[in-house]
Amino acid sequence: MGARSLTFFIPVFNEEQIIDQNLQAVVSAVEKVAEDFEILIIDDGSRDGSNLKIRQWCKKYNKIRLIEHKINLGYGAALRSGFSNAQKELIFYTDMDLPADLAQLSQVLPLMESYDLLIGYRINRQDTLRRFIYYRLNKLLLRMLFKLKVKDINFSFKCITRSALKKINLTASTGFIDGELLIEALRNGCSIKELPVVYQKRKNGISNFDGLKVALATASEVLFYWWRKFKPLRE
Repeated sequence: MGARSLTFFIPVFNEEQIIDQNLQAVVSAVEKVAEDFEILIIDDGSRDGSNLKIRQWCKKYNKIRLIEHKINLGYGAALRSGFSNAQKELIFYTDMDLPADLAQLSQVLPLMESYDLLIGYRINRQDTLRRFIYYRLNKLLLRMLFKLKVKDINFSFKCITRSALKKINLTASTGFIDGELLIEALRNGCSIKELPVVYQKRKNGISNFDGLKVALATASEVLFYWWRKFKPLRE
């Protein structure tokens, strides 16, 4: 059992099909690595039966807590709610489709003794052509604007210490939240560890990150962040 306390949180939007099976996997994995823990589910305005299923889990398992957004506010807003409601020393997040084997949590917690932030990177990406293009353009944009040089910016397998999180101000509402977290961590002198992770392809449900509208909203937020925080430094 790990000695440090752990918040494990997951953003959810219309994931009714996979909640029962995957939440059971989360509970089993977290119980193996931590004695003092909580599991937060951030329901970002789901319109299917996700909220009801999560409430049922909360009733039968007191380590699970539901944070609700009455309307869909976006992935970044869901992560910010997770961070702001986390009460433990280490804060880990992933997605409800469980894109990585949670057995790797046993590697994460020991590494957090030496680092402020741990990020997983996929060693077997299985992107569609469209997602690969979006990924490459996003990575190039963040490298050009912020000199952000990590292997995998947007993979949802990250852990941060509470002390490091207190130094960081997150504002993103889109998927840029992952990049903003890394940029702000580096700006504030936080140490980052990258961990290779075997990617698990989604088996059920539909990803909410494939659309052109989502990609454009993310790019717009990246540019606005740069204009607000970095452009003045160049003048």
